[in-house]
Amino acid sequence: MLNDRALRVFLVLSGVFVCNALIAEFIGIKIFALEDTLGLAPFNWDLFGQSGSLNFTAGVLLWPVVFIMTDVINEYFGRRGVRFISFLTVGLILYAFLFAYLAMSLAPASWWVGISRDQGVPDMQEAYLEMYLSDILNPFRALMTPELITHLITSDDSEDILGPWRTKMLVFLKAICNFTDQRQDTALVLEEINKELRQLAKFVAAPHLNTLPEPVRTYLAAALPTSESSTEELVRFWRPFVIYCLLRPLGKIAHFDSEIETIETQSAAWMRSWMLTKHIGRTFADMDGNAWQGQQDARLAYACMANRSRLLSLDTNIWGPALYEIFEDDEIKALLQLNIFSGKRWLNKEALERLLHALLLMAAAIFSDEEPSSTHAIAECYGNIQDILNAASDTGYDFDWMLAALK
Repeated sequence: MLNDRALRVFLVLSGVFVCNALIAEFIGIKIFALEDTLGLAPFNWDLFGQSGSLNFTAGVLLWPVVFIMTDVINEYFGRRGVRFISFLTVGLILYAFLFAYLAMSLAPASWWVGISRDQGVPDMQEAYLEMYLSDILNPFRALMTPELITHLITSDDSEDILGPWRTKMLVFLKAICNFTDQRQDTALVLEEINKELRQLAKFVAAPHLNTLPEPVRTYLAAALPTSESSTEELVRFWRPFVIYCLLRPLGKIAHFDSEIETIETQSAAWMRSWMLTKHIGRTFADMDGNAWQGQQDARLAYACMANRSRLLSLDTNIWGPALYEIFEDDEIKALLQLNIFSGKRWLNKEALERLLHALLLMAAAIFSDEEPSSTHAIAECYGNIQDILNAASDTGYDFDWMLAALK
């Protein structure tokens, strides 16, 4: 069969076609400046109110070859040959990306993470993920700035909290839709985000705790900023919660009409798998120069997303599996500053108290006063929190002993 000259020509042309298309997809995440590459002065264009320079995806280097191969294959083998190789290429690209994303989820070897530190790459795992997630992370970084966080907490606009960041948020939502291949109305999701932020702004201005039982009210109010708190203190306290409200509706892109628990679970999964938590922490660090506290606050925002509903469900669910889902999450363990000593895992008392207080506070903030069951649910959740805190204290903050005692 391989002695057939026509078949050999088709195999060679098809190989060149597939190879170039596949490489173009992978290198296309890099955007290069044509003028700088050629050593020319920037060509500043201005068209219909938009301006810029000549920036292109690196894929333009190879796609012309693909188009030429299309014409050559069509010339010798007709439309049927072109259709066959086109569908085959699409299938192989999907296959390649599937295994690329599977590789992203593999736990990296500890020595490999820092193998290129001397070459200016401190974390190989992060660099690897950044390469494949640029379509999501680039618009997210453009959106997630210290100015945005401060604006969302201090804005007095009761209608459009996002204000000047509305356009960047819409770009980020569209990037998620394209990345996940979802055809959701991003304008509706944007309005949900604005609604969440308005509700939080209302709670920040006047926490509606009066309907709650006195012990719950006292517990929640104890850590809240006072009227004498500075703007910096106010922003530092509320920034994890504003991130929660900003990103919680993201799950609606995949599950618009689903229960809030499903939406939160999806949003938390994207925060974790797309490294959004790490980038949020860097934004927080830019605000006050404290990188460690910035990452802790970002993890707290993730914890509220992933575990608010789980904490509320302890009243009706079996505690063992629910507690395992809450506390065995790697981000939660980092938030609790888990460390190993004498063969046992120990957690930080203040970190545990802050986590549980934040989860209950977020539940109180998003519950409507008009919901008759809200007061009872929060009161029950407060009782469960006290049980967790008592178990932690009784076991000397031995992590595994605490979980065993609670089960």
